[in-house]
Amino acid sequence: MYEVEVKARLRNRKEVIKKLESFGCKFSEELHQVDHIFIPEGVDFPPPIELKDRNCFR
Repeated sequence: MYEVEVKARLRNRKEVIKKLESFGCKFSEELHQVDHIFIPEGVDFPPPIELKDRNCFR
C-alpha cells in the first residue's frame, strides 16, 4: 500500500472522492497540519521561480 498526499482545489469534492474510491482508494481521517517553509534570508514569500536552483525546504 502507498500513502499519497494530494493538495488540490476541487470543484466537486464528492465526485472526486467517488471516482477515487471506484479505483480502490481508501481514505483516512482528514488531518489538519501547519507547514513550515524555509527559504533563503531576504527572499519574499512566495519565493520566485528563479529560486528553483537554490534550496527551499518544505
